[in-house]
Amino acid sequence: MPFAFLDSLSITVKRAADLEAADFNGKSDPYVLVQAKSLSTDAIPSYLKDIAKGWKQKTSVKKKNLNPEWNETKTFYHLDYLDKKNEGIKLLFKVYDWDMLSRDDFIGKAELILHNDKLEHEKVYEETLKLQDVKSGTLYISYKLCRHEQYVLDHEYSYIPLGTNPNLAAQLCVPKDFTMLSSSEVSGSHAAVLANMNTGHVIVVTYCKIGELNWDQVSKNLTEERFREMKKEYSKVEIGEKKDLVPEAHAKNKEITHILEIPLTVEKKGLAMFATMRMVGHSNGVLMIYVYTEPKTGFGSYRKGEDYVKKVSENSTVY
Repeated sequence: MPFAFLDSLSITVKRAADLEAADFNGKSDPYVLVQAKSLSTDAIPSYLKDIAKGWKQKTSVKKKNLNPEWNETKTFYHLDYLDKKNEGIKLLFKVYDWDMLSRDDFIGKAELILHNDKLEHEKVYEETLKLQDVKSGTLYISYKLCRHEQYVLDHEYSYIPLGTNPNLAAQLCVPKDFTMLSSSEVSGSHAAVLANMNTGHVIVVTYCKIGELNWDQVSKNLTEERFREMKKEYSKVEIGEKKDLVPEAHAKNKEITHILEIPLTVEKKGLAMFATMRMVGHSNGVLMIYVYTEPKTGFGSYRKGEDYVKKVSENSTVY
């Protein structure tokens, strides 16, 4: 029996032990990249290959530590799309040493195959995973299969919760043809990946509490950090002109104080894409980052992301 539409999988990355040292100081700055994958190579059409990153989340970075503890939970949705042939799904864990300026160093991986008919809903399963392709390292994780609530729909938009009660961070207002693929919460910050499975368009949303920190400095630092990470992921990143904007008067979200929008063009494995990044400051001390990525469909194609991130950011409710 394949995974069902309403099945979600929560994976907790607990800790690691005896990781390899990747830095000159005899330590590493490790994080774990967690990905849910299909066992069928043809499960995702070629034009949607980049969408597969939607079932991917990473932990925070633990500095100078070979025995890090995370206790961070990543949740994956829409598992039925990955399990169309009733073969199960693969969980892939890749451990990296984070570097600020160069590409991150690989320091081990582990895999786990899950079959829906062998899992009980709400039961927690514990696993100890020996890292492969390295001399040492062990990863400790747990997971459970859940059923998530259906989204509230109107004729045009879905209202998707970011976070869970009592720690609900936002109610995202997204076009109804987008579905949540994964989410993550780390120390009060939230991240979610949503995608249109018909077009390959992806929205990545990040929620951060910044309090009364200076907007100009915080937005500058976070923009530079986001660009550094994008340059590690993509072979080409072209950054357009930054624009300071104001929300429309009829915007549902009345708490917006700042908007910074940046158009980008990125490329990965020969696939050129438009990207639009919008950073939004709120009067309650929350900063939201929306990144909309869409494949370039050919000469003369235009970016739709600016309209989409505008609607999402100005009509979502941020707590």
